[in-house]
Amino acid sequence: MNVITPGQHITVDECMSAWKGGESPHRVEGMPPKTKIARKPEGVGAEMKALCDGSSGILLRLDIMEDSK
Repeated sequence: MNVITPGQHITVDECMSAWKGGESPHRVEGMPPKTKIARKPEGVGAEMKALCDGSSGILLRLDIMEDSK
């Protein structure tokens, strides 16, 4: 069994998964947690908070944020 032990450099940041709308080939029934953030390059999508190990580059946790309605 492989075990990953996080290093000393843990980073918390936000990220976006862009939403292309109804034209997207990956669409099912829309994106429920859709958010609009003007400061992002593609400002409409799902906002997520990510926890990463800076030494290995491994993503340890990803939380999808609630809709900002």
